[in-house]
Amino acid sequence: MAADPRTSRESRASGEPQASRAPRREMPARVRDLYARRQQAAEAASRTRRRRLEAAHPELAALERRVTSAAIRRLEALGLSPAAQQQAERELDALRQERRRLLAALGEDPASYDAPAPLCPHCGDTGYDGDGFCRCYPEVAGPWLLEQSGLPDDADARFPDFDAALFAARPRRAPDGSPLPSVREERERQCDYLLGWCAAFPANDPAHLYLSGPTGTGKTWFAQAIGHRLIERGYGVLYLTAPDWHQHLAQLRRLTTSFGPDPLRLALAEEMQQRIETADCLILDDLGTENVPPATRLTELLGLLNQRLAAGRPLVISSNLALGDVRQVYDERVSSRLIGAFQLLDISGDDVRLTRRRRRLAEAAEAAEAVKRQA
Repeated sequence: MAADPRTSRESRASGEPQASRAPRREMPARVRDLYARRQQAAEAASRTRRRRLEAAHPELAALERRVTSAAIRRLEALGLSPAAQQQAERELDALRQERRRLLAALGEDPASYDAPAPLCPHCGDTGYDGDGFCRCYPEVAGPWLLEQSGLPDDADARFPDFDAALFAARPRRAPDGSPLPSVREERERQCDYLLGWCAAFPANDPAHLYLSGPTGTGKTWFAQAIGHRLIERGYGVLYLTAPDWHQHLAQLRRLTTSFGPDPLRLALAEEMQQRIETADCLILDDLGTENVPPATRLTELLGLLNQRLAAGRPLVISSNLALGDVRQVYDERVSSRLIGAFQLLDISGDDVRLTRRRRRLAEAAEAAEAVKRQA
């Protein structure tokens, strides 16, 4: 499935919104706390501003006290005669009118001078705008989402930093002699497709990705760039390597089957399992490198695939295993699920790490030569 040709890589890489707002989702408790703090800060700032204004203009402070007293008398008059109620109402209205005139003379907006000023005018610092998260949500939730994601703090693993020059531009030919796009052209197309996949998330079809290819060709870079892009859009991502995932499962089994497990460790393991099952996008890197018995490896992978696919929660897998290798290492049930539910991307080519190393050596040699010329 190709990326939408109407959307350029540059606009998608810049983070411009390309998809309609997702349906209303449950906000994590930690993010709700962040929005509550924004609201509290706005209210505190409003109170501080009002106090300063009243301190600078004592006549306003006196008038505010009169308005408050009149409002109390208006409430007390509710049990009195209609004439007394009307008199109290007229008195309160007159004082409010006087306050509006005074505020206008002071250059203040009478309707909002003491109202909290939210940082986001679109949602009032609630995080919701209509049926979806507000446009401020990625900015507010992003740091926490990144902290919780498990993604390495690699500043280069972002789509805007995609460097096509790292990939070979030489022409290629198929075994039958027909021309093939260069690795560079192929990687640029794959980058465009993955950007489009992120832009359409979570309404992707297919909803899942399988990135395969030799070591060092960019699979992990793409997987991490996907994670960072989805977090930028406000989605929850969990990134795990296959060995770390199996290590977690082994620890969870030990804790749940042992007598008197450590409550804190058990709670953390159960929380991690919950995140594995419910993350908006789960990224499983280096599938096939796990060192576990074959039967355990197969059972656990099938369980994960079945759970994520049944729940409709996207899964991104990267692996050195081509589809035929998956059939041999696991079995046909796994390969069948990959064929039926995943977009398969072949990330083949030269080892990018070697290319980067050669580039750094060349740059260092050029810098050293420049220093010699200046000496």
